Amino acid sequence: MRLLGGLRPWVIQRLSALFVLGCFAVLAACLAIGPPLSFAAWRAWMSEPGAKVAAFLLFSSLFLHAWIGLRDVLLDYVQPLPLRALLFVAIALGLVSLEGWVVVILAGVH
Repeated sequence: MRLLGGLRPWVIQRLSALFVLGCFAVLAACLAIGPPLSFAAWRAWMSEPGAKVAAFLLFSSLFLHAWIGLRDVLLDYVQPLPLRALLFVAIALGLVSLEGWVVVILAGVH
């Protein structure tokens, strides 16, 4: 079944919100059980492959959620098409740059 109109972005945004909420709940539980108490402990925790994948998925979901929300705001409130296109490009470049930064940070943790 193909989702029509604005239903697909709505569903994606809700699912990404649930994923981010779940990630934060798991993170809060992990920190409540045994928080890393030093920078070295944090670094060791984040150097595990599972933690890197989880962090990458968390930030990817967060950026996707932000893109859909900002896209909807621009579609609703920015009427001049050239300005809207410019803002779309600026936001997309910003979010892709942030995702690249996350990858660089996660690749550097070892």
